[in-house]
Amino acid sequence: MLLTTINLLASSGQKTVDCMTTMSVPSTLVKCLYLFFDLPHVPEAVGGAQNELPLAERRGLLQKVFVQILVKLCSFVSPAEELAQKDDLQLLFSAITSWCPPYNLPWRKSAGEVLMTISRHGLSVNVVKYIHEKECLSTCVQNMQQSDDLSPLEIVEMFAGLSCFLKDSSDVSQTLLDDFRIWQGYNFLCDLLLRLEQAKEAESKDALKDLVNLITSLTTYGVSELKPAGVTTGAHPFCCLDLQYLSLLAKGTQEIIVLLKTKNTWLCWLWRL
Repeated sequence: MLLTTINLLASSGQKTVDCMTTMSVPSTLVKCLYLFFDLPHVPEAVGGAQNELPLAERRGLLQKVFVQILVKLCSFVSPAEELAQKDDLQLLFSAITSWCPPYNLPWRKSAGEVLMTISRHGLSVNVVKYIHEKECLSTCVQNMQQSDDLSPLEIVEMFAGLSCFLKDSSDVSQTLLDDFRIWQGYNFLCDLLLRLEQAKEAESKDALKDLVNLITSLTTYGVSELKPAGVTTGAHPFCCLDLQYLSLLAKGTQEIIVLLKTKNTWLCWLWRL
């Protein structure tokens, strides 16, 4: 009943949401969301009352209502700023790139939904400043890079969420894209691409295709127009190259070129940040 009431209040408009924010409702819910990553496994229901929902279904309903509340709240700026003030916004960045048991994956996806809502509606100057100063993107890159428990497909799914956040933030500020570069995000993508290309599992091949598409989309982010440099008339800016090394070059023009050797050819990406 309590969550149902909060859900109704969260649908009442900005004035009500601002009042809820004053009472620290967003930060309290995010703390709970982070703790839910450690919920125990729900055993299969054996018997029980006919009019009573199984525990697994009740938890599913809890997750559904919980994320609805946070998404509704974070559709306004004040909850994002309250999360930054209470130092709880970084919990969401940690949550979306942390391992959790398979039965708790819906909670990680919920954290991603909340963060995507913030990227669309809550990226005020103070929120961007907080994310930059708390090095939240560094946390994301390190979590994805250092965890041995994450499958390649999980890592790509994590980066997909992070990529959407970078896209939305680039419409507001260049700061977070610069942070991703500074914290070796592009080097991490190079390593991940090579790792996926060398893997033999079918899952890794699918993840590789998804990751290439995500990296391609990165070329559209930022405020600067992407222009191939040093291309003569009639020449194709992205051609196969006979090189024997992997290079990541950051030039003074803030262009980043990734040359990746695969089994059959070289792939070339050019970013202007």
